[in-house]
Amino acid sequence: MSIPIFGLGYWEAEKSRTRAAAGLCIIAAAYLLSAAELVMTEQTQTALTQVFHDVFDDDSIVLRPDLSASDVDGWDSLAHVRLLLTVERKFGIKFNAVEVGKLKNAGELAELIETKLSSPARK
Repeated sequence: MSIPIFGLGYWEAEKSRTRAAAGLCIIAAAYLLSAAELVMTEQTQTALTQVFHDVFDDDSIVLRPDLSASDVDGWDSLAHVRLLLTVERKFGIKFNAVEVGKLKNAGELAELIETKLSSPARK
């Protein structure tokens, strides 16, 4: 006589637990990646800080990933255009309208700069 050790229900429950654990790992990895994306390299931060100081004529600006237009006096639409043109010249890159339209803060700008600088098409 054969005695089943595990029924089909056990295996289905085990597959569900495995899928749930895998899903949690993916979510955790995505969270960590998102947090890492907000960290600028020191070289990019230094150069970008200088651009902000020059464009806004304010050496007291401290560049941080969450810095946005609402945090900087004089960051209006014209200053925004000047900022982006200066960044393009400084880093030797070009932005398109879709990329610019998605930017919400200095961290996202730095991330875009670093993505463009590491792009194989650029090399």
